[in-house]
Amino acid sequence: ATGAGPEVRFHWNPRDGVVVLTAASLAAPPAGRTYQLWGIPAGGAPRSLGTFEPDAGGRARVVLRVPAGAAIATAAVTVE
Repeated sequence: ATGAGPEVRFHWNPRDGVVVLTAASLAAPPAGRTYQLWGIPAGGAPRSLGTFEPDAGGRARVVLRVPAGAAIATAAVTVE
């Protein structure tokens, strides 16, 4: 890749059971596809937290609910 890459920030509030994802410079997904956010517990299987799309400027801000009792050690974004 050339140039600046996308910037994605993930904030998890376990008390309120929500995650906030913000992104900048995120390319539009291919036609018919979307971005999916995953919460990954330590030593566990990834769990889908929801999908999102950036706006025309490559920005996204989404607030997603986390299933009760979920433990998140890291997060990942994939194109689905």
